[in-house]
Amino acid sequence: MDKTEERSISICTVSMNRLYHLRETLPRNIDDNAGYKRLQLVLLDYNSNDQLEDWVRTHLHNHLDSGRLVYYKYPHAKAFDMAHSKNMAIKLADNEIICLVDADNYTGPGYAKYVNSVFNKNQESFITSIAKGKSINPVDVLGRVALRKSDFMAIEGFDEYMSNYGHDDFDLCSRLELLGRKRVVLRDSKYLMAITHTDEERTSNHKLASNLAHLYISHVSYCRTKVLCLFKDNTYKHGTIVDNRYTRSQSVSTAFRGAITREFSLENSWESGAWMAVDNAITINPDNESDKFNDAHSRRKINLDNYFLINDEEMKNRFIIIVSALINKEKLLGNKKSKAASVNGGVFGEGEVFRNFSNEPIFV
Repeated sequence: MDKTEERSISICTVSMNRLYHLRETLPRNIDDNAGYKRLQLVLLDYNSNDQLEDWVRTHLHNHLDSGRLVYYKYPHAKAFDMAHSKNMAIKLADNEIICLVDADNYTGPGYAKYVNSVFNKNQESFITSIAKGKSINPVDVLGRVALRKSDFMAIEGFDEYMSNYGHDDFDLCSRLELLGRKRVVLRDSKYLMAITHTDEERTSNHKLASNLAHLYISHVSYCRTKVLCLFKDNTYKHGTIVDNRYTRSQSVSTAFRGAITREFSLENSWESGAWMAVDNAITINPDNESDKFNDAHSRRKINLDNYFLINDEEMKNRFIIIVSALINKEKLLGNKKSKAASVNGGVFGEGEVFRNFSNEPIFV
């Protein structure tokens, strides 16, 4: 194997209303990798409404003209779908090696050259900022991954059940290892810089947050809390979350103060179904069939007097992150148990996009 070979690399970034990040990161990422010839940057505009398209057209036209940057727009997204958007961006990339870089991340100088050196040493590998066991890197850079596109296609990308925040990257790494690929952990801090942001920014535009009508909690004990999520489409999720950091605490006031999702677990599993409001109670039907609400055997009531409606935005965003991560974690554990390397049934990252402001659709 020629360890000096310059492999073709695509750096893929997805944005939905993150122009305020891309203004800072994208030009710098282009400049920081200017010395790598066989490089393409793919920007997928996931139906942003923040003038991203105009900014790209005005400020990055030289890179578009040279082919260094390719801009795609997916105009059909109603909310941000973490897995689908990343799958689509990677499928649109042309090159052998794919690097996912979030809109708020800086690649660091010479990142493409570093990635190339890793795959020249062992092409049966992948790069991730996620170490096995306890995470060593900040949460803002845990989405950083580089892999061969052929491996991505073999495992059918990110699990599209995991449409919201959390654990999708962990699951991808786990399934790449099932494929026999070696994990190379990205540790050099110069490649791990990001713009820090709030929980609200982290969850805004996501499907779960966009669809959430009401969020109720009920403290069971100092470390166990029931969570009832009522969604605008009249579905619900109900479960008990355990804050593992305080299982030996004796005070409810200390629970759920952070949003470090690995510190939380789900007691048993989520109950899902359909809901409707009746007086000061919620009638739920776990069978998820609205026509069964008249069937007394299929429905039950949850008395909201025992629950607290979350109106505080900071607390709501904290719980959205925890709930989203635990929904995804349940699927991650299921994938591990079944030893499933590919998960999407052959259908992933699909949709109609437009390249570099063209009116001609491309079907992915």
